[in-house]
Amino acid sequence: MKKVTLAAASWFLLFPLSLSLRADGTFPLQYQQLTDPSHACAVKARQFLHRGVERVPAGLKPGFTCYSARTPGRTSLLVALDPSNPSHCYADTDGDGDLSDESPLPRGGTRRQGTTSVYQLGPVFVQARGAEAGSRSALRVEVYKAPIGSPSVAVYPAGVMSGRVTLGGRTYQVGVVDGDYDGRYDGVLSASSGPTGGDWLAIDLNGDGRIDGDIYGAGEIMPLPKMIRVNGTYYGIEVAQDGSAISLLRTEPDVGVLDIGYPHAELTLLSDSGPYRLSGNGGRWQLPAGQYFTTSVRMSSTDSRRDTWTLQGEGNTGRLASFGIRGGETLSLRAGPPLTIKTEARSVGTGLVSIGCLVAGQAGEEYLPGVQKNGRLQKAPKFKIIDERGRTGVSDSFEYG
Repeated sequence: MKKVTLAAASWFLLFPLSLSLRADGTFPLQYQQLTDPSHACAVKARQFLHRGVERVPAGLKPGFTCYSARTPGRTSLLVALDPSNPSHCYADTDGDGDLSDESPLPRGGTRRQGTTSVYQLGPVFVQARGAEAGSRSALRVEVYKAPIGSPSVAVYPAGVMSGRVTLGGRTYQVGVVDGDYDGRYDGVLSASSGPTGGDWLAIDLNGDGRIDGDIYGAGEIMPLPKMIRVNGTYYGIEVAQDGSAISLLRTEPDVGVLDIGYPHAELTLLSDSGPYRLSGNGGRWQLPAGQYFTTSVRMSSTDSRRDTWTLQGEGNTGRLASFGIRGGETLSLRAGPPLTIKTEARSVGTGLVSIGCLVAGQAGEEYLPGVQKNGRLQKAPKFKIIDERGRTGVSDSFEYG
C-alpha cells in the first residue's frame, strides 16, 4: 500500500522547549503560527471553497466572484476575489454577509504548482456565520490560478495550538487544529460531522520531530477523537474550548466486534477512538464502541499457484463507509467476494460513448478495476460490444485513468 508522508516544518519550531509538563494528565497548549502550506496540519485541514453563493452578499464589487464553504451544521465562510487580479481578495470577517465594510486581505507570497500560480493571502481573523459570538478563527487563503479557467480558492488554519504531553513515561509533541473554522478546538469526530468536518489532533508518536500523514488517514494526524490508543493503553481526550489545554486520562473503553466475513481483508478506519488499520484475524476485530468511517478497503486472494491477487478500494466504501460499534455486540457487515462486475456507458459527445468498469463487493464497496498480481498491476481488462444477433461490433481494452 502506497504511503505518503505529509510533513514539512520541524515540530521543534512548533513546540517551544519552555512549556512545562504536568503530571495530572492536563497539559498546556500555546498558539503557534502555521505558515508552511505543505505542513501536515495545513494539508489535512485545507478546504476548497465552492464557487457561487445562494444569496449575493451586500457590497460585492462589480466583476468579483464569490466563493463559500460550509462545515457540517455550524459555520459558513465567504470569500470574494477579482478573477483578473487573484491577489485582490476580500473575506466576510464578521459573518454578516456584507463585504462593503471589509478591507482587502493581506498579501503574502506566490508559489508555482506546475503551471498554476498559487497566491497566498492572510492571515485573517474570521467570525464565521453560525459560529458562537466571539469565536474567531485565524485563516490563510490560497488562490489557485491556472492558465485557463476560473481561479480556485482554498483556506486552511493559520495556526496550531501546540505543546507536549507525557503518557506512560514518554513525552510526545501534540497539536490541535481548528479544522471547522468555528474558533473552537473541541470539535470531536461524530456521525454528524463526518470524518473531515471537525477539528484535528496531531501527535508525534514515533518521536521523529515530524507529523507523518498518509493518504488513507491512518497516520499521526487524525480527526479529533474522544480517546486514543498509545502503546496499548487508551486515553480519554478533552480539549479546552479555546485550545489552551488538553487532558489525557487513562480509560478502559467498552468493546464490540466488527465482522466483515472475509479473512483476507485490510481496512483503514477513522473513528472517535483514533485511526485503525485492520488486517488478519479472519476479518473479525474487537474495537472500542463508537463511530467509524472507512477510508480504504483492500481484498486479497491466493490461488492454487500461490499467486496473490489484490483489489484496492479508496472511494465509495458502501455500507462500510460509516457505522457504529456497540459495546458487547457484534456488527456483521459482509464485504469482499463474491464480487459483482458492472459496466456503465455515457455519452461524451456526438457519436462518442465512454464505457467504464466497476467492481463491487458484498457491502456495496467499490474497487478500482485494476487488479494486482503479486504486487504488480495487471493489464486492463478487455471488452466486446455484441449486437442483438450476437455479432461482435467492437472489441477493445479498457484504459486506466
